[in-house]
Amino acid sequence: MTDVSTEHPDRLPAVELLEQGRSISFNKDCLGDVRVRRSVNNGPWDTLTEQARSPYVDQDYFPAGTHLLYEVELEQNNERKKYELEVSL
Repeated sequence: MTDVSTEHPDRLPAVELLEQGRSISFNKDCLGDVRVRRSVNNGPWDTLTEQARSPYVDQDYFPAGTHLLYEVELEQNNERKKYELEVSL
């Protein structure tokens, strides 16, 4: 199950489950950096990258039943925005 919590008009960022991991797609302003963070089973947040390009693929393995939260922070329309994506494996 994936649940996307976003107010972005294009429903982005979005997460897609792939064989090699989770692909996180997003739109951003041209030169803005994108930070991607992850929480596993409601644990502490870990920064995965601070200079992501779309799509960013999280290839870390997690067993079935794992609950993942992703936070995508990026610049849109000259404002910093944060979006949260939820994945249950």
